Amino acid sequence: MTAGQSQEFTDRERRTGLIAAIVTISVAAAGFGHSIPLLAVLLEQAGASSTFIGFNSAIGAISIILGTPFMPALIKRMGIKRFIFAGLFLMVSAYAGLYLTKDALWLWFPLRFIFSFGAACLFAASEFWISTLARDDKRGAVIGVYGTCLALGFALGPFLIQLTGYYSVLPFLAGIAVFSLAFIPVSLVKGPVIEAQTGKFSFFPQIRQAPATFLASAFFGGTEASIFAFLPIIILDWGFADQISAQVVTAYALGAIGLQFLIGKYSDRFGRVRLLLTCTSIALLCTVLFTFLGQNLMLLYGMLFVWGASVVGLSTIGLATLGDIYKDADLASANTGYVFMYGLGALTGPAIVGVARDLIGNMALPGVLAVILFGYFLLLLARAGHETP
Repeated sequence: MTAGQSQEFTDRERRTGLIAAIVTISVAAAGFGHSIPLLAVLLEQAGASSTFIGFNSAIGAISIILGTPFMPALIKRMGIKRFIFAGLFLMVSAYAGLYLTKDALWLWFPLRFIFSFGAACLFAASEFWISTLARDDKRGAVIGVYGTCLALGFALGPFLIQLTGYYSVLPFLAGIAVFSLAFIPVSLVKGPVIEAQTGKFSFFPQIRQAPATFLASAFFGGTEASIFAFLPIIILDWGFADQISAQVVTAYALGAIGLQFLIGKYSDRFGRVRLLLTCTSIALLCTVLFTFLGQNLMLLYGMLFVWGASVVGLSTIGLATLGDIYKDADLASANTGYVFMYGLGALTGPAIVGVARDLIGNMALPGVLAVILFGYFLLLLARAGHETP
């Protein structure tokens, strides 16, 4: 598969295509931002253990890991637009099924598998589409807008929960309504032409070539999925109301919304690795501070704002780095590999935190994330001098 960056687009086609692709990625992010805290709290209320909750969250990542290697062939066969429509259909159908089977929690595993695969289809297609349309001289700015809208989608999920609550059909209806929005702009624009790629498709050699770049997506996925899954439960354990448990996730996401454009812009000016080191250091500091802030909500909201900006910044800078390193067909496969690594992180993060929380309680979330982020910081230092970090 090639992205066909040699394809010629009019300015109008480029603008409308970017709008459609960014709406698509925002809907995919809203799917994760809405489903992770909603399903975690509903499972907790139903008496599920933290291990059960962690592995149920991780099943979605398994679908991403298993599905992404097949996505380039599916996109080539179906075309970008039909591929996105298929992903949206899977998300809507699975969400309806989750509500209808709420008394049979074991069915939430296959349904969450289907839902997450649909959302991953949107991620892979929209990131490929954005990479196709972004000019090299404006890549940082475009990726910054992408990162802002990605964070906005994640923030929209918990914000909807504040409006609907957790314990009725309303949150599921609200989610389905938001997911369906992407049908409109995608149906109105022209998608890029997918051409055959010579040779065998594989993104694994690229991951070995630039490990810190791809691991930015993995550590973003693992950290964010763990926060979204367990932060609302911790807040409820501290005795706060349901609304507060949704507000803390929103505060986390608002930082990402406000600062992603600046993070992308400054990575153009000061270098990708330097900004990755900065974001990782800030995220690690916030993780440590979480253990000391306790139940001081005002300080907690401020810390979560910065935490969200730094964690999502890892994904933004990593994606911009892919555009620096790879072009054309290599960029197309790299984008799919980036989604694969997100799934790998989202699989391992919540599962490890869930098991650790059953053993040591609420300190498991900051403890596990601190170890993960410190390990990534050391990797960045080791790769700082490489042409492909």
